[in-house]
Amino acid sequence: ESGVRIGPRLITTGEPFDGTRIYYPGGSSLDDTGQLPLQLQHAAAFGFDFIKTYVRLPDLMQKRIIEEAHRMGMPVTSHELYPAVAYGADGVEHIRGTSRRGYSPKITALSRSYRDVIDLLTASQMTLTPTIGIQGGFRLQTLRDASWIDDRRIQTLYPPSVPARWRAQTGTAPIAMLEDAERLVKPQEKTVYEVVKGGGRVTAGTDAPINPYGLSLLMELENYASGGLSPFEVLRTATTVSAEAMGVGADLGSIEAGKLADLVIIDGNPLSDIKLLRRVKHVMKGGVVYETEALLKR
Repeated sequence: ESGVRIGPRLITTGEPFDGTRIYYPGGSSLDDTGQLPLQLQHAAAFGFDFIKTYVRLPDLMQKRIIEEAHRMGMPVTSHELYPAVAYGADGVEHIRGTSRRGYSPKITALSRSYRDVIDLLTASQMTLTPTIGIQGGFRLQTLRDASWIDDRRIQTLYPPSVPARWRAQTGTAPIAMLEDAERLVKPQEKTVYEVVKGGGRVTAGTDAPINPYGLSLLMELENYASGGLSPFEVLRTATTVSAEAMGVGADLGSIEAGKLADLVIIDGNPLSDIKLLRRVKHVMKGGVVYETEALLKR
């Protein structure tokens, strides 16, 4: 925003709010000694846009965080669906995510979501950020089409070890590998399809840098399309729905008079083929146009 460096418009959370035994380094370790108000004041002072609650946070502590953050005008997301949905959480990340309960509250061992998961998401309008890519989706799309490994953008922006690792994993790509990946991913794609078709809200996300930044988002969208969503429905998960979920729908997420001119210019029509999203020619931020080739040379 300062103009010192070229970069995207960022909407951020801070460290995840977790229990007394944090799951990842960097999380906030919270107990019931009055620390919570101070942590929320810290989040507000640093201008965090929303709060992420994590897996070892006690349920009643999560309830308090949701109530207090909402009073401050900050949305709250959760790593688990229930009981967060009953407490009024605004979103949940990962179809299959880390859980302290010994099982996933959103998906079975065979990657299937039961009907109650779909119903809770659609009835509550809680957003779901599936991150299929980190649960086999990125690998599946790479097995189907590994051409991205030689893409100039990847070769320029990543160390040689990244494309080399993926080339080693997928270079021979026997049919059995593809079939195994499809068995893992297709039920997750079905969950996304049923949530959207049921009137629920899906927001595209990746959990990068587990998979490459940027490209992993495009692969995620391709997974949604593979599951049966139309290109238009897929695009909404990364534009309108995501902007609304972050509370910036009045300024971003669609092309309308009075909104900020943040655009991606594609060589082709992604409404006919979602894979054409890979062909980014220009990006525009706040009305300023940047050419992809020029950015790669910086």
